[in-house]
Amino acid sequence: MYYHHIITKLSATITEFNHIAIVNKFKDLFDIPEQVTATPDGQINHLLAITMSLVKHVPDSPYLEEIFNNFLQDYMHYVNPNLPAFVGDLYLSQDYKPVIALKQPLVRQRNLVYA
Repeated sequence: MYYHHIITKLSATITEFNHIAIVNKFKDLFDIPEQVTATPDGQINHLLAITMSLVKHVPDSPYLEEIFNNFLQDYMHYVNPNLPAFVGDLYLSQDYKPVIALKQPLVRQRNLVYA
């Protein structure tokens, strides 16, 4: 069951990186009663709900962006097995070094008045 593989990998990622506050925020957030995920449609809907939850928070952290991108690759493989799966054991690796982009450029604006 590839669905359980994805959920296990996501839970393990969150547990492993619980020292990162924004990642720890997702602990136990994706638990859904088993009867909802007993069918393939229920599993796809659950993974889609996780995808939507993660994508809302991607702008908050480069860590979440990395988790989202890797999770999405597995989700897309689950929906369409012809697409490649994510090969890592976790959706975030210990070697990951986030690139932090500035939200606003550091450019000072001057209003020049010409007479």
